[in-house]
This record gives sequence, structure tokens and C-alpha cells, in this order.
Amino acid sequence: MKHLWVDIETTGLDPRTGRILELALVVTEHDEHGISQPIGKFERLIHCHKDTFLLLCNEKVQDMHVASGLAELCWHSSKGRGSVCAFADAREWLNNNAPRTPGPMCGSNPDFERRWFREHAPELLGYWSHRNIDLNSCRFLFQEPKDSKPHPHRALPDLMRDIANFNNYERFIQEARCKDLRL
Repeated sequence: MKHLWVDIETTGLDPRTGRILELALVVTEHDEHGISQPIGKFERLIHCHKDTFLLLCNEKVQDMHVASGLAELCWHSSKGRGSVCAFADAREWLNNNAPRTPGPMCGSNPDFERRWFREHAPELLGYWSHRNIDLNSCRFLFQEPKDSKPHPHRALPDLMRDIANFNNYERFIQEARCKDLRL
């Protein structure tokens, strides 16, 4: 089974007034052990002028993106690589790599990405069904403590962490099923 994962980094929480700064996509497929393995990765920085960034981001978001290095990368990324080019590149990559049948949108908070795509890149939404695999909900259900490790707040590393967590949840559920079957 293949899954299509997505993560974005943005200038804030409101897609009507903000901008997408970074986009990452990963396609995974279950290996012979039932573990989701990445079989394709895509990531793009989206240029954002420093003055625009400072205007759109509150202090917390500025600090987060400066600490991760994302702000500096977006300020100095190629001026021609704005969101239109990034979304066109994503569409081309998805045409070549996405599962043929749209499946759930997978990630930490897929509803967040859906809201931003509706506003900024509605053409990308057709690669997913209406369903989500929401890792934040899984963390809540499993009553996991908040990550003690610093969160990178970079799209691709965040996705890779989500995929590892997904594999742990899947393994836990499969083991629990096996125990139930033995009773």
C-alpha cells in the first residue's frame, strides 16, 4: 500500500493572509515487513522577501523559522522560484510519483495543509482523497508526551519523523491485534 505524505512550513496559521515557505512530499510503500518506506521525496523552498516575511510572521513564528534556518534560506532562494513555480514542480512530481488512486492525506496535521492548499494551490488537492491520516491525533490517542527533542520545523525532516512515528503506531496496533487473536 502506498501513502502520500505532505508537510508545509508557513508564515503563520491563516492561509488567507500568509504564505507557504516550504513544501515537502513523500510517497511511502509498505515493505515485506509491513513498514512504510519512503520511495520518493520532493521538497521546495519558496522565495519570500525578508520584509514580507517579517510583516507576515509574528515573533514566535519568526524565531522558529530563524532558528531552523528556513527564514534565511527563503530570503536568499532564487527569486524566480516563487510559489507558482514550486506548485508547478510539485504537480509534475506528483504526476510521476503519487499513487494512481488518491488516498488519504498523511502528515502531522493534514487539515492544516488542506486549508492552505485550498487557498494557494487547489490544483494539488486532487492527489488525495477526502480522508486523512493525522499523526497529531495518533499522538493524542496514545497519550504521548510532547516531543522532548527540538522540533526542526523543516518540512522534509518533519515528514520523515512522522513516517517513523506512523510505523511505530502501526506496529503497536498489529501487535495488539495478534495478542487479541491468541486469546
